[in-house]
Amino acid sequence: MNYLPGVLKNLFSGKRGRWGYGVMLLLVVAMIAGTGLISATKGEAETNLGSDGTGAELKGTGGEEQADTGLEGAELQNFLVEDYEDLHIGEPFQIENYYITNLSLVGIYFFIDEEGNLWGCGDNNCGQLGIGRKTTYLDTEDGSVSIDEPQKIAENVVHVDASNFSGSFTIFLTKDGKLYGMGANMNGLMGMEVPKDFNYLWNPEQTTADRPVLLMEDVRYARCGMGSIVALKEDGSVWYWGGIYTTTSITGNQTQGCVYTKPHVMMVDAVYVTSGFFTMAAIKEDGSLWTWGNNSFGSCGVDSGDRDFIEEPVKAAEEVKMVWFDQIRNNSYSTCLMRDIKGQCQYTSSTFIEKKDGTLWACGPDVMGEGRQGKTYQLYGDLWEPQVANFTNVFNPVRVSEMNHNPNLLLAECEFGWNEEELLSYLDSIGMEYVEMETADEDGSNRQHYYWDSNYCYLFMMNEQEQLAQIQSFYGGSRDGKLSIGMSRKEAEEILGESYEKKDFPDNDDYEEFYYRTEDRYYVLCFYKGKLERIDESLYSPEEYMTARIV
Repeated sequence: MNYLPGVLKNLFSGKRGRWGYGVMLLLVVAMIAGTGLISATKGEAETNLGSDGTGAELKGTGGEEQADTGLEGAELQNFLVEDYEDLHIGEPFQIENYYITNLSLVGIYFFIDEEGNLWGCGDNNCGQLGIGRKTTYLDTEDGSVSIDEPQKIAENVVHVDASNFSGSFTIFLTKDGKLYGMGANMNGLMGMEVPKDFNYLWNPEQTTADRPVLLMEDVRYARCGMGSIVALKEDGSVWYWGGIYTTTSITGNQTQGCVYTKPHVMMVDAVYVTSGFFTMAAIKEDGSLWTWGNNSFGSCGVDSGDRDFIEEPVKAAEEVKMVWFDQIRNNSYSTCLMRDIKGQCQYTSSTFIEKKDGTLWACGPDVMGEGRQGKTYQLYGDLWEPQVANFTNVFNPVRVSEMNHNPNLLLAECEFGWNEEELLSYLDSIGMEYVEMETADEDGSNRQHYYWDSNYCYLFMMNEQEQLAQIQSFYGGSRDGKLSIGMSRKEAEEILGESYEKKDFPDNDDYEEFYYRTEDRYYVLCFYKGKLERIDESLYSPEEYMTARIV
């Protein structure tokens, strides 16, 4: 458990070069593969594993009207969402409400403007921006595969989606019902031949479409999985192609399923389809929910025994209006290119549904309640020893609330000089979960004692006297709300004045640190490609804050 925070700290330390995104991707792989396993190690008392544990704006919760569930008086488990209003909970179903016009994933960003033009920026190693070429490490000054300025891709577009794992392929839907794709062909996604014995999961850039290709016509809606596409045609037929690869299995080797190299009809009479990392779903005209895909952690909402994969759709619930996998969102809240998952309320392998009466239900590893059980899983090969994962494959009633988009303001009353007990008491009082960390050189020197909030947005550094000496912010902004993550250096210096020192990183020209002093504070602002990425605040200079006693 202590390894992940240390790696994340290094990623944000300014030592990230051309391999930064690659390391981050491997971390995402590890987190996705081990979601149920990691949750199990935390114990059953942990009921809210959202991406923001720092309080939520209780803005329209879809659980307050669940008097018919037999749970009167019981407090329903709460899950955080990025934007409650965008979910259209309680409104009549209209598929246009679920068109994605703003999509921000780690390393890639797409949006549709008011004229229907599709724009995209970010990683282009697989040609997923559709601009006629792939981007290699040799094409950019910083050795990345990212094009950071938005590129115009297509016109008359109403909906866009991308691989929810790595963003290595993209689809978009035009007003006349044509579905286009671009990027990694993977298991035949772009209609290209699939090389034999080819592991597309680790080599998606080998076979790609670097310009939009027409995948299907008469399409009403479509979504992307990790390595698959599911589409709903105007006649109500559901088409699926691609495949699912996982790294966890009951047997240790059943890690591939639902593979079709060409579009395959899964069912008919549907009004909606969607996809998660490893699971797909369709809602039929009669309101029944049908799911298929990987069910290792109960994501399909049914009991599949010792089978990891459900190859054909199975009926999972009735009277369903909407379904979400892994996170409860349609459009992304963020309107920019993001470099990490902060602010994205992810519940990997968990499934959420809204019933026609407006109530919300969920199943999967993050859900407590009826059907909660443990099963032994392992990663394929000899990577990890088998472990027990806890989950439920039964839909339980839940509620949702909108996350606090400015949790940094909750830290305004933190006082430098607090001892461990005072700091942790305050973090507990605002609902911020945290992990304790300690690092040192092999000889015991350079000891550092600090606390990470559980989502690695804020770091609380203790000095040699075990007093709170520095607070680092990676999300939201400064504690007084004046500085915002993502602002330019010019904007920051309009607030703090000119810096008194600058630190360069020869191995990473895009990363810079600037030092500032106000009447009562020292700040270190870290910029990546001119955008504020980290804020360090303390009473003393970077050279003094670890040794100075705070009185």
